[in-house]
Amino acid sequence: MLIFAIDPGSKQSGYTIWSPESGFFDFGKVPNEKVVSLLKSPNLQVADVVIEKITLYQRADENIHDTVLWCGRYVQVCKDNAVTPVLAPRSDVKKILLPGLKPSDRNDSTVKAYLKDRFAPGVSNHGKGTKSDPGYFYGFKADVWQAFALAVAYHDSLVEAVAA
Repeated sequence: MLIFAIDPGSKQSGYTIWSPESGFFDFGKVPNEKVVSLLKSPNLQVADVVIEKITLYQRADENIHDTVLWCGRYVQVCKDNAVTPVLAPRSDVKKILLPGLKPSDRNDSTVKAYLKDRFAPGVSNHGKGTKSDPGYFYGFKADVWQAFALAVAYHDSLVEAVAA
């Protein structure tokens, strides 16, 4: 299984291309046009695509509007390539990864801590590693964490559905 997860942004988006069996194929925070190019890649036509769905709780500014437009662009590129993307709100990702916590305690930092504990337990530097000895999360920054959380939550929800 290959999962392409995207945390969309107004100008740049975080993404991970991850296999639960093999690890990371690619990740980064890149200009949105680059994400479109990646989505069009024939190699990724076999991937499950998961995109964070934007949920608004307050008045949206221009950045949010631009992000929503890019999210729609990603969906269209997927559909043009016969891929049906899954849209998942961040609140669902937090609920799947942190079911034992109260909603008020589920935040980006607790999600990040959960991922470190799950994929780099007991490892110094929380799995980041160094240039000479890269760890599982070497090179991760900003929105890449959210994209990876999205991929893991998608995978976990599939595993749970199969087990049910």
